[in-house]
Amino acid sequence: MRPCILVLLIASALRAQVVISQVYGGGGNTGATFRNDFIELFNRGAEPQLLDGWTIQYAGSAATAYQSTALGGALQPGQYYLIQQSAGAGGTMNLPVPDATGTAAMSSSAGKLVLRNAANDSVDRVGYGLATNEFEGAPTRDLSNTTAAVRARNGCQDTDDNSTDFMIAAPAPRNRSTVTVNCAPPQETLRLTISEIQGPGVESPHIGRRVITSGIVTYRRTNGFYLQMPQSDPNASSGILIFTQSLPPAVAQPGAALEVEGDVVEFRPAADPQSAPLTEIINPTVTLRAQNQTLPVPVTLEADSDFE
Repeated sequence: MRPCILVLLIASALRAQVVISQVYGGGGNTGATFRNDFIELFNRGAEPQLLDGWTIQYAGSAATAYQSTALGGALQPGQYYLIQQSAGAGGTMNLPVPDATGTAAMSSSAGKLVLRNAANDSVDRVGYGLATNEFEGAPTRDLSNTTAAVRARNGCQDTDDNSTDFMIAAPAPRNRSTVTVNCAPPQETLRLTISEIQGPGVESPHIGRRVITSGIVTYRRTNGFYLQMPQSDPNASSGILIFTQSLPPAVAQPGAALEVEGDVVEFRPAADPQSAPLTEIINPTVTLRAQNQTLPVPVTLEADSDFE
């Protein structure tokens, strides 16, 4: 019998050349490292782009009036562009040298951004946080004082769906001095076991990478499912959450042996930003290999274990 293949999310052809690649509104808030909010752009195309006359515009999640920041200069292929926004009273670190500066006091949890060119055409749009009312496809998950929305594959991914294109991670601002990224060809997909993805530390050693892994479904949620393999490394977790955003595919039932391809991220809930991160695979493609398999033997965890 041929395997049943279900594609949940399909990357589309190249769209906007310059995109919003990172959003962070928690600057200067309680628990924040950076003193300022910021927005980051990325040129994912093959040609330079002159930003003279361009603007980045921010509004709150339900607001109708946007606050505009002027941009300028050339953005080379694979280059980032850092836009500093307002500062808060907290934080301990300045941003890298910004390429543009504005005064928008951005929400740490939910808001919306529009990138406009010199003709005032909308080039890219990001809605972050579930409460926002403007976005591409669907908004990202909520952000926090310590998390940013970061475009997948170093900024190269663009499916016109914010929930698909952005992972939630610690803010990592990049400017025009940052090493450039080549979007073609795409980054190699790694074939790893679940334990290799989890790694021996608190965070995965493969954050941001596209991976292929396999295991048996042990539990199904309304927005994902847990995949586990027999324990092979006593220093690393043998289970992982496959986050599907909405209801998982029908094949993801307990006892199903699946192969999953997706992006590795670390997630901290907005309600508890100081909690240990949870390793997840997002943007998954799921392949059914077998059904009605014996579940892996449960692993007994110690009280101080970092296992997930």
